[in-house]
Amino acid sequence: MEGKDNRKIKIQKIQKKQLTFSIKLIKILFVVIYFTMKEAGMAQMVARRIGNAEVTGSIPVASFFSILHYINIIADMAELADAPDLGSGGQPCRFDSCYPHWAIKIRIFFSRKRIRIFSFIKIVSKGKIMCHIMVTDKLTSAQLYELDILIQQCCQADRTRGVSFWQSDMNFIDGFPAFYLMYENNELISIISIFVPDLQECELYANTLPKYRRRGCFLKLYKRAYKTIRAYGIKKIYFLNEPNSSAGELALRKIGAEHESSEYLMSCDISIYQKPQYIPVLTYKVSKNKDIFETFIKGVKAGSVSLEIENSTASIYHVEIEPKFRGMGYGTETLLLVLEYLRKSGCHRAVLHVSSLNEIAYGMYCRHGFVCTEQIDYWIKEVK
Repeated sequence: MEGKDNRKIKIQKIQKKQLTFSIKLIKILFVVIYFTMKEAGMAQMVARRIGNAEVTGSIPVASFFSILHYINIIADMAELADAPDLGSGGQPCRFDSCYPHWAIKIRIFFSRKRIRIFSFIKIVSKGKIMCHIMVTDKLTSAQLYELDILIQQCCQADRTRGVSFWQSDMNFIDGFPAFYLMYENNELISIISIFVPDLQECELYANTLPKYRRRGCFLKLYKRAYKTIRAYGIKKIYFLNEPNSSAGELALRKIGAEHESSEYLMSCDISIYQKPQYIPVLTYKVSKNKDIFETFIKGVKAGSVSLEIENSTASIYHVEIEPKFRGMGYGTETLLLVLEYLRKSGCHRAVLHVSSLNEIAYGMYCRHGFVCTEQIDYWIKEVK
């Protein structure tokens, strides 16, 4: 009997301690809520000071010491408010806050009268970064300068060309929020830019400083951009990535994108003469602006090529052969006639783009002196 009574007493003590501990944790929760609401009020005050900016943020459950960190965040945002070109073009900018994930370790000291919860609190960072996100539809001159520096560092690290998009006036949708910039300590560390050629699809370009990769920067920006893309009813996202960028490929696989095709930039030395076969029925003419080259068979249009000549280099676009004349050698003859015309016009080099999906055209260009100098991989993801 005495053993059972002792066990009951021990169980009651344990339950009492658990209840007391739960009450103390609830008190801590109320304290955190109080400081969270207080910090939110400070953010709104900064938002009013900025004027045309909107400030949002999610406050992690932390301790009193993290409030000092929040104050620094607000101070940084207040410094940005002093920038004269903030929110260019009268369009609102959007600031967001990305805080590190805090793991709180609380050492609890027991005494006879009460549990002293706040005797020791340790905050451990999980390695994620502290940053701000800015969303805008147009880049300022200062932001373009920051973007140029970021891309140069990425090119040096990855040995890539640095494909990017920054001309928002090319977008089909006016005022589309095309730029998502992430800052840490006023340094641009990651950016996503979006080109919208029509209402059905878009192209997404991303660059992150090498030292900040694999730390969630791209994923954070992508989630924000994805919400915007879906809100505008766009159905497909094409991601552009250069083959040497293994970090880019890893990030795209992580979000579920799939490789669809590649686009090759091919170049040809026109000085290496290739004589056309001169099919008797095939003639050609060039437009007055010398930008359209057309071939004919007995007066019927067989094919056309768009040209752009600059500094003895010719860019070839839109090589098209009419369907009923395909597979008869007219495509090859048209290409050779174009190259001969360019050589006589004083050009030394011709360049063109071709997709890996167009295997017939790619093979024809390779057989007639064109070599691949650059490659861009297209990855695709459906918007759900």
